[in-house]
Amino acid sequence: MPRRLLFFLLFSFIKVYAAFEVQALNPSFIARGGIISIHSGSLNPAATLENQGIKFRVDYSNLFGIKGLRCCDFSIGWGSESKRGASFHVNSLGSQIYQENTYGIGYCQSIRNVIALGVIVKYYDLEIAGYDSTGAIGLTFGSKFYLNDFLRMSLLFQNVNAPKICNKSDALPDSFTFGIQWIPDSRVEIDVEIFKDTIFPFSTRVGAKVAVFQGLFGLLGVQLNPDRYSGGISFVWNGFQFDAAILHHVVLPYTFYFGCSYNI
Repeated sequence: MPRRLLFFLLFSFIKVYAAFEVQALNPSFIARGGIISIHSGSLNPAATLENQGIKFRVDYSNLFGIKGLRCCDFSIGWGSESKRGASFHVNSLGSQIYQENTYGIGYCQSIRNVIALGVIVKYYDLEIAGYDSTGAIGLTFGSKFYLNDFLRMSLLFQNVNAPKICNKSDALPDSFTFGIQWIPDSRVEIDVEIFKDTIFPFSTRVGAKVAVFQGLFGLLGVQLNPDRYSGGISFVWNGFQFDAAILHHVVLPYTFYFGCSYNI
């Protein structure tokens, strides 16, 4: 049944677009409503500086429990005291029949500790069994504003060059995201995002992170339009972090996400 469902999703429409979703696979973001622009390790290159040193991260999910929709993500982020940072990112989604691969390299810099600016260049590669592979290059720009110790804002513009794949016949997702990060207490964080791409209507995402015990955090979130609910946990200890999340879908089965990172 899962294999039949995969074929239905891929080939049942007259015209099929490559997915290449503008979504972070990190469970700690998925659990908070799918936020993508606020934290270090998200899709916003400007937030890389929030992590000092070198951070290695791996995330995995089997979307909707379908074997042909396994998704893996590997990233390296580096932030320095000189207020410069860089990142490298690899993502793979699919199977031997249909596979999307994304490779990205980014750079960011802080200006007077008030604003951070970043850019990331991504190469999108699409491989379908029996056909030649095809690809496209996308440019993403991000910024983050540190208003005070409690309030921060972020802006993210993905694929601003409107890249197209499959002999320039299929446009890849290009989107805008505005985020607000509120930290009223050292044990509580509230995140709010407004997301809009060129095809779908505005979507609102709200997430919360609450300290349960030292090193253990509970995560909750909701995404509106489409409506999705999520939750998870994060465990942090001596530079090591483990995250797990579950995402609700109104039609398809639940999806589980797992990830871990190590900071040097």
